[in-house]
Amino acid sequence: MGKNAIKVLLSLISNREWSLEFSKEALKDLKFYERTGLLETILAAILEGHNNPLPKEDGGTGHLLGIDKDTGDGRPALYWKLSSIGIRIVYGLEPPVIEGEKIVKKKNVLILVIGNRRNKEVYHDTIRRLKRYRPRLIGSKYFKTK
Repeated sequence: MGKNAIKVLLSLISNREWSLEFSKEALKDLKFYERTGLLETILAAILEGHNNPLPKEDGGTGHLLGIDKDTGDGRPALYWKLSSIGIRIVYGLEPPVIEGEKIVKKKNVLILVIGNRRNKEVYHDTIRRLKRYRPRLIGSKYFKTK
């Protein structure tokens, strides 16, 4: 069901303002949650949050992850909460790619981590994965809220 469910999700959002992509690691996270029976709940939360992935303070559905102690800048990651099951879906926002006057790639939501909040596991995974994906993401300094 996993790959088919993801294909259905991607087809449902194909005409939206933001595209959607999963990191390789997040796809592995999804496989784990497919075995636990939580895949549909997680995909439904992604579908709902994807409507407006900006931070809540900017009118969106996301929560800012926090402040990077080294740089003082907000980490370029946000998350959606699934409080009832203790899951966090951590994602970043990518700017559009424009060549000349043509948009080659529209704004993108990149799902980085899907994990349990227990023992802050999801946040440790996020820090590791941000090392790889940070250059692609919009930092929180670009949001209206500081």
